Amino acid sequence: MAVDLVGGGTFRVAFQMLFDAVIAVKKETTMFKSMLGDIKSTLDSLQPVIKEREKYDSKEGLENFAMQMEEGVKLVYKCSKVGVWSWCRKYRYTRKLDELDKCLQRLVEVLKVQGIRDVKETLVSLRNIETVLHRIEGNLVMQNQPEKINGWSSVPEPPPVTVGLDVPLKELKIKLLKDDVSMLVLTAAGGCGKTTLAKKFCQDQEVKGSESLLEKFDEFKMTNYKVLVTSRIAFPRFGSPYHLEFLNDEDAMALFHHSAFLEDKSSYAREDLSRKIIKLCKGFPLAITAVGRSLRGQPIEIWRKRVMEWSKGSSILASNNDLLACLKSSIDALDKEKPTLKECFLDLCSFPKDQRISAATLIDMWAELYGLDEPSLSIANLYELTTQSLANLIATRNEREADGYYTERFVTQPDMLRELAIHQASQDPIGQRKRLIIDIRGDNLPNWLTEAKHQPMQARLLSISTDGAFSKKWPNMQLPKAEVLVLNFETNSYDLPEFVTKMDKLKVLIVTNFSFLPAELNNFQLLGSSSNLKRIRLERISIPSISKNIKQLESVQKISLFMCSIGQAFGKGSINILDALPNLGEMDIDCCHELVELPVEVCDLIHLKKLSITNCHNLSALPEKIGKLLSLEVLRLRSCTDLLELPSSIRNLKKLNFLDISFCFSITQLPEHIGEICSLKKLNMRQCSRLQDLPASVLDLEQLKDVICDEETELLWEPFLPFLKNIHIKVVKEDNNLNWLHKLRS
Repeated sequence: MAVDLVGGGTFRVAFQMLFDAVIAVKKETTMFKSMLGDIKSTLDSLQPVIKEREKYDSKEGLENFAMQMEEGVKLVYKCSKVGVWSWCRKYRYTRKLDELDKCLQRLVEVLKVQGIRDVKETLVSLRNIETVLHRIEGNLVMQNQPEKINGWSSVPEPPPVTVGLDVPLKELKIKLLKDDVSMLVLTAAGGCGKTTLAKKFCQDQEVKGSESLLEKFDEFKMTNYKVLVTSRIAFPRFGSPYHLEFLNDEDAMALFHHSAFLEDKSSYAREDLSRKIIKLCKGFPLAITAVGRSLRGQPIEIWRKRVMEWSKGSSILASNNDLLACLKSSIDALDKEKPTLKECFLDLCSFPKDQRISAATLIDMWAELYGLDEPSLSIANLYELTTQSLANLIATRNEREADGYYTERFVTQPDMLRELAIHQASQDPIGQRKRLIIDIRGDNLPNWLTEAKHQPMQARLLSISTDGAFSKKWPNMQLPKAEVLVLNFETNSYDLPEFVTKMDKLKVLIVTNFSFLPAELNNFQLLGSSSNLKRIRLERISIPSISKNIKQLESVQKISLFMCSIGQAFGKGSINILDALPNLGEMDIDCCHELVELPVEVCDLIHLKKLSITNCHNLSALPEKIGKLLSLEVLRLRSCTDLLELPSSIRNLKKLNFLDISFCFSITQLPEHIGEICSLKKLNMRQCSRLQDLPASVLDLEQLKDVICDEETELLWEPFLPFLKNIHIKVVKEDNNLNWLHKLRS
């Protein structure tokens, strides 16, 4: 039976997943068949109630139950794995299934009783705007010297033509008109239409039909009121904000037609150019409006010229002062108050547009550029940029236990804000810029690059992006002060520029291949002359291609490999790995799906303090010699789902204080002598679902303080808890975040 469910995306997915899980497991199991039948009946009765609710386009309250349904899916599938003789688990899961059924029954009753919420208690007109403005640090919906009516501020009219705001208006009303919500922050970057949406909200007939404004206000001493704040800053302390999204293509085209004053039946040529302009503006309302006005009444040749210039990389901001001023005001305040945060914002333009940026990459860069040695400091800056609508920090999994490892966090940035960063970074003469951003299409090198090849540049950060058609050899460049080199490319093979041999202050190298398969990286031996190089990050690179001619990199302290092809790379080099990397203290290997066995040569890196191997789903074994890593303090093996066991030699890691085996579904037992890891303080073993029991030696883990579990692995510790007085068991419920998929697409 297929469920034809209408409704919110998150709720729809959760409902369908739970329905499918119940059907599937009910067929397989006999132990819980009766209870699963009851749950299916409840789900059957829930469907028509939801459909009736959705007739009124109301999704309020559904999200609250979506999370419980997602937990229900996990519970149902866990029931399918319970053995006949597992009486303890049978009792526990029987109780939980009963709780799930009761939760679903409550949902049925809530939706029947609640119906459509009355929206009469609405207030959107405010007195003494300046006082409230300072109090909440935002912009209220009434401003620009509104007309006074009997001492009260009247609501300004929205523009005569608005597009793309019908859905946000409905969502805004649902969010703000809840009984327990008195204030809502409407946030987005400058020029996205926050104030326009607020004006439409104020003029909405449902909103205007609330009780008298005079009865609601008495010098702000009231108990029942609604405040809508528009601000580029999200102000998290005022609750969850409403984020205004960019326009879709249809609405963007409607706004452009209005701004450019195009007739409905404009020429095919103008329509084709309009589509290209819309694509360049990326749904940014103010940019669409500004470009449309600038082209209004212009001949078709001017249109073609502008589109050609913008398509070749010229900035839309450079041709429109109003648009530039609006966006620039977002970062002007950072100059004095938070100069480092502004530098971090400008650094985001070092990466190609429409690409997500790994937070781990930025952590490496900012540690050397701004002394942010603790990764959490860089993440805090990214949160602040997100709060101020200057970037989007996305977590593919909501990690409630921050352990300083952020491979599952990414940053995206709207194209207009990226153009703003590039524009601001380009204000100084080329030779004097702090960051030099070079974006090359084909073999078209900028003229200044060939003309200035013998002149030293003062940049601390150099970013070079090339596409799949690039084939030229790099001209000689002098960058005596460059500390960070970012190389972005899309070819199957890439040569490191020879000028890296003269980058005496180079500390961080970021090499990212944006093509589909790992690329060959040539000239890697040139880095042998980089005496200050501390951090290397490689993405989608064939590691055997660099290990053949690797030279000693004495100063390198950290290497990160993301989606790289590793194979038997480290065993075929011109020198052994310890001689090549004598001071390596940290190695991160993430999403290297071809990695089946960790090369044994890694165990020769005796100075390694942190080894993280994460999301390598085909990794099935670690070398027994891993016990040679006597300096190791942190070992992360998160989400290595095929890893069968930990080597017994792990008992030799006397300095190891943190072990992470979370989401290692295939591990069935821990090493018998794990208790000999005498410095172990923290153990993360969430979702080790096949782990049957714990060895008795865990009683010898006298330094162990924190154990992070799920509800199943918690049971394994119960027999030992009377003897482990100082241990703290933390049970974490899984909360996988799927919103990042939408955000990355947008």
